[in-house]
Amino acid sequence: IGDDEHSWAADGSRNCCWHEGRCGDAAWPVSWAESDIVGCAIDIDRGSMQFSRNGTWVPAADFQFLGEGRSFYPAVSLSGEFTLFFEAADFQFGPPDDSYSSLLDVSSVPSPLDRWAPLRGAYVGATCLGCASTMDFEDGQHLEDLEISLLEHARAWNDSQVMSYEDATLAEDMLSASFTQHALASDVQALLAQFYESRSDWNSQARHLQGRCNFQAAAYPGLSGAHATSLVELADVLSRRAQDGPSREEKNCACR
Repeated sequence: IGDDEHSWAADGSRNCCWHEGRCGDAAWPVSWAESDIVGCAIDIDRGSMQFSRNGTWVPAADFQFLGEGRSFYPAVSLSGEFTLFFEAADFQFGPPDDSYSSLLDVSSVPSPLDRWAPLRGAYVGATCLGCASTMDFEDGQHLEDLEISLLEHARAWNDSQVMSYEDATLAEDMLSASFTQHALASDVQALLAQFYESRSDWNSQARHLQGRCNFQAAAYPGLSGAHATSLVELADVLSRRAQDGPSREEKNCACR
């Protein structure tokens, strides 16, 4: 978020604000921490956007923009669990002044939304960059169901610390059927890379590490610690493959 001219973001980890791919200074009182509540207030008519931390609005993080002819929607980019509050009844802190109202009224949604609440229709109208097809409501529901199912399996694999060949095949199928550029898919790629490393299958491990590199290069343009780490991991595997020759799986296939 904040990587192009159409989005704006406040970053409490690096104490800056993002817009058009550039990070501007924002003098936050302290860095954001677990359990903090971050607020956003937008006045489209005046073209202003403000951010707060635990009820304190920070002028240094304000944005000015031209709102005419534009539509706006909330978005977040982070790791871990979080909850979004869109109704005034759920707010712990108020807006900058009484001229602002909550995004949703009481009748719009039954409860606060967490990261994995099913947002039916969230993908409707999205256009595929590959084939230019537009998603309808039924396609959107199917994609949301796949996302939640992939999350549940990923949590189970993480908890058990064990992935079988059947699990790996299921994970491969789910990735190919749903998300190629998705943070959750990148996490599953990491699990698959670990599985294939345990089998000394360097080609498959490299394939999934390459998938993580592709995701991070697209998601985090420019310099990125996450992308750099994945590139190092991929380089290590490619070097190991060159030194060791065919992997155990390749040798088994040759024998068969």
